[in-house]
Amino acid sequence: MSNTGRTVLSRGFSIVEAMIALGLVLLALVSVFDVMPFTYNAIGEDAIRSEAATSAHRYLDDVRVAIEAGQPLPPPMIEPLSAGSSMATGKASQSTPSVALVPLCTQPEGASSPLFDCKISVIVTVGGETHTLAPLETLITRQLP
Repeated sequence: MSNTGRTVLSRGFSIVEAMIALGLVLLALVSVFDVMPFTYNAIGEDAIRSEAATSAHRYLDDVRVAIEAGQPLPPPMIEPLSAGSSMATGKASQSTPSVALVPLCTQPEGASSPLFDCKISVIVTVGGETHTLAPLETLITRQLP
């Protein structure tokens, strides 16, 4: 006895099922593409933060050298940062970000102590908005004569 009809398990996809699957795939792709501009902005902000931290570390090295040599601290400084170009548009940024670096060094054990507690305030300005990053702090020992 042969069965010429198709069973439910051997049939293929209907056009309705294929359209539903295609709609779900398109919905997922649209969601991913909607998130991309936010991702590019976050990457750009992280690059500026990273460059500001690098500038702060270089400045802290200058402070360390001045203290170890018994010289006055370098003055507070404002340094321009490179904004680069936008990952989304490829065009250069309209504003130039900058970082303000301000040293504060104290001698916790008194003026005759060779130990200095130094903190560098890091303030980033991007497009007129200022953001304070976590300060850099270190202990520095001046060589006694």
